[in-house]
Amino acid sequence: MVRINDNCTGCGRCIVDCISDAIMIKDGRAKAVRPCIACGHCYAICPVKAPVLPQISRLIETNEKEGKVY
Repeated sequence: MVRINDNCTGCGRCIVDCISDAIMIKDGRAKAVRPCIACGHCYAICPVKAPVLPQISRLIETNEKEGKVY
């Protein structure tokens, strides 16, 4: 399941892009409200990289260590 960190500004881009409808705005910030499919769309579209998905985070760390940039 996606988790939203404290960087969230409440812009709502992740909500529009989430194909699982797993994110909502609550108290001015995005909040995960149901399980997601970990597709990474929310992370990709977020200007402050507030969504945290363990699977995506590990892949990004590995790619950065190997010097791969996409």
